Amino acid sequence: MSRMTPPPEGDPQSVSALYLSRLDHESLYSDAELLRAIAETVERVGGRRELAGRYADTLREEAAAGGLRRGARDRWARRMARELARDPAGAEHRLAHRAAGGPGTEPPRGTS
Repeated sequence: MSRMTPPPEGDPQSVSALYLSRLDHESLYSDAELLRAIAETVERVGGRRELAGRYADTLREEAAAGGLRRGARDRWARRMARELARDPAGAEHRLAHRAAGGPGTEPPRGTS
């Protein structure tokens, strides 16, 4: 039985949430921090149904303003979502692995 592979860009909702998150795309974060930021962003924008619209609106606004931040942040959000999607066991496995191994067990992710 073959496992379906995620699209190369990762979960589109994760990309949107990470792009809209309050995380600095030039810093490093653990998977747990990235997952927490995704959940907090989804809650802050009013749920998953609102996420895509807010993401599209933000991209349009930033493009109209010159889009200086957009390229690097978009590449970062796509890369982080893709890396989060690579673990076939999913987020629960990553969170459990980090808790069992303690700080530093999981390499931080980030930086554009």
